[in-house]
Amino acid sequence: MIDTAKQEAMNKEGEEICERIRKDAADTITKLQLHRQKLLSITYDKMVEHQKGVVSIKSDMVLNNYSVRMRSEKEERRLAQVSRFRKMELRE
Repeated sequence: MIDTAKQEAMNKEGEEICERIRKDAADTITKLQLHRQKLLSITYDKMVEHQKGVVSIKSDMVLNNYSVRMRSEKEERRLAQVSRFRKMELRE
């Protein structure tokens, strides 16, 4: 004889467990996506030239280019000022 009531209760309990796991997974994925977006905005998006790497054909070396960070207006002004001072020092 088949106990349908017990089978239905077990199925319902299994569905509840699956739903809980789905909810936890969705929360974890959302948190990780937010962390990823924050890290990208702090690091990768601030680069003018993004770093890339390629594997050499003749050896197992990985060749990377240098990433170039974007400078703020204040940094640009400071760099120009230092450059002008350096040119004046060289003239003397």
